[in-house]
Amino acid sequence: KNAGFTLLELVVVVAIMGLISTMAMDVYTDNSNQKRFEATKQRLAEIKFAIIGDPMMRVGSQVILEGSFFKDMERLPRNLNELIVSNLEDLCIDENYIATASTQVACDPANTWVEADSDDDDINDLWNGPYLHNIQAVNNVQVFRDAWGNSSDDDNFGWIFTPGDLGLAVQTKGLNREAVDDENFNQYELVYPSAANLNLINKAELDRIMQLKGLAATGYCVVLAESTIDLNFITQSLCEANNLVLPSPPPTHLWASFI
Repeated sequence: KNAGFTLLELVVVVAIMGLISTMAMDVYTDNSNQKRFEATKQRLAEIKFAIIGDPMMRVGSQVILEGSFFKDMERLPRNLNELIVSNLEDLCIDENYIATASTQVACDPANTWVEADSDDDDINDLWNGPYLHNIQAVNNVQVFRDAWGNSSDDDNFGWIFTPGDLGLAVQTKGLNREAVDDENFNQYELVYPSAANLNLINKAELDRIMQLKGLAATGYCVVLAESTIDLNFITQSLCEANNLVLPSPPPTHLWASFI
């Protein structure tokens, strides 16, 4: 008697192998996409740190602002390329620290014209870049792309870069490389961060840094119960005024002077 498989048995075996292969590929693809998503979130965090440092972190009595673009320049970058270049250009900045023009003629009289090569003590003399360090090279050109490999012809390397009155938004276009914000797409295909969490950097954070630059020479306000620093109170009188709230509790805030 001849032994062997029937055609039906072979079809079933091939179908099962195909199903297993498809499932394995889906698992591999999801795992790869998740890693790219997490890497992109990390690069967004690097962009934020390059611009404002970490105002909530301290080493001893010092706020971690050194090496941040905004601390040095007292303005937001016009684009991400400003975070990786070796020199700066002239520019016109408005009251929200946003660059509005690249020529003095086009600069609104209400704004401030800053010359990168000026011998005066202007803010560009404090520039200490590049501020981003995890930089890639494409065709001998330095870039800072998201982990999806999105690219563009402008100075933002494929990121969506949107300065505004309330801060700065930096978003990735995601897996499909289009600006999609639709619940019918999966998380990897959507713009990230979404419109609901748009700003990477808020105006309040920028104002806080400006306060901290003045605060560093005097002291800071400590919330005793939490052993944290309350950055909303930048003078001793404002800090200790919290202790006068009725009904009078034990002191809640303490002013700590730098030595």
